[in-house]
Amino acid sequence: MRQKIFLSSVQKEFELERVVLHRHLHSDKAGFIERFGTGTGEILRLCSEAGLKEPIFNLEEGFSVTIFRPMTVQVTEQVTAQVTEQVTEQVVSQVFVNLSVIERLVWVLEGEMKRDEIQSALDLKHRENFRDTYLNPSIEEGFVEMTIPEKPTSSNQTYRLTKKGLRKLKELKRKK
Repeated sequence: MRQKIFLSSVQKEFELERVVLHRHLHSDKAGFIERFGTGTGEILRLCSEAGLKEPIFNLEEGFSVTIFRPMTVQVTEQVTAQVTEQVTEQVVSQVFVNLSVIERLVWVLEGEMKRDEIQSALDLKHRENFRDTYLNPSIEEGFVEMTIPEKPTSSNQTYRLTKKGLRKLKELKRKK
């Protein structure tokens, strides 16, 4: 029994692979893939024209063809993201070495952020330690303010830099 493939069900990110499959399945050879070798050359040619890696033909447990996705964009994005993350971590680590806890909080606070976002940006796990060591002293010294000061425990509470905090951030950026 032949298995049907619905090209419309193939994800959009596999566009090149869909074109190759579509051309093959709608060619004069469609329906005769059961005969070994029929259509193989066409699949190879179409993959080559599309700039795809040569497909793998598997004869174990029946017959299957593996068509590869183009890798240049995906690999480039993965490598860029990985390198950016590593470099960012290294720079942040070097910058943080010489900063006080308040200066660290000022450094990572962008716009209005929730407590857990700031804590995550500082890579801190314990909420109580974060509040006692970072957040409360920053508020008490006037570098950070609550956006809803009348409801300090509100689930919608966010924090932002005060004018003093913005001056401190500017000063920190000049030093680095």
